[in-house]
Amino acid sequence: MSRGSQPSPRKPEYAKLIELVREARIASKLQQKEICDRLGKPKNYLNKVERGERRLDVVELFELCEAMNKNPVELLQDFATHLNSR
Repeated sequence: MSRGSQPSPRKPEYAKLIELVREARIASKLQQKEICDRLGKPKNYLNKVERGERRLDVVELFELCEAMNKNPVELLQDFATHLNSR
């Protein structure tokens, strides 16, 4: 698959998922840098995720939730609720 044919990270559904991730980060009272440090990622990693410049895979989503002390299942349930209410 060529890079140009990958799904856009800016689809409304993906944007909602990232919004939920950002809300979880804010609720955790952790700064982006603190989470990146916990993950061993570069300091701009989460900034790129939250701006939609970097896509998360499911393993990264779970790691990110763990770093924020957020239950990933709850986050995904919130996401599913949003999808089902459209």
